[in-house]
Amino acid sequence: MASSASLTDVQIFNYFGLNLLQRIVREDRAMAGLMFSVPVSHAADIAHLTDAQMLGIVTNLGDECLFALRPELLRFARAPEGLAASLAAVRQQSTHSESGHRPLVVA
Repeated sequence: MASSASLTDVQIFNYFGLNLLQRIVREDRAMAGLMFSVPVSHAADIAHLTDAQMLGIVTNLGDECLFALRPELLRFARAPEGLAASLAAVRQQSTHSESGHRPLVVA
């Protein structure tokens, strides 16, 4: 990776997020689909991105964040301990059914 001194905080966040996403796609495409809603059609492309390509994406986007925070983040933070995962699961199920997007599933 290029010197972190030449990247903004948002670019560093995007770079590490892309690397994490790629690692998970490579290890378990089904899990990547569930965790990140990665469409099947994108999985192979993400898995094969080079470091230079990821860095190019990050630098060309500038301070545009690739990974938006969930709108209910503060609701999770304020929930009683142990309840945040349940709240997230309920929202995730309703989001997938409303959006019509299929999570990545490997047969």
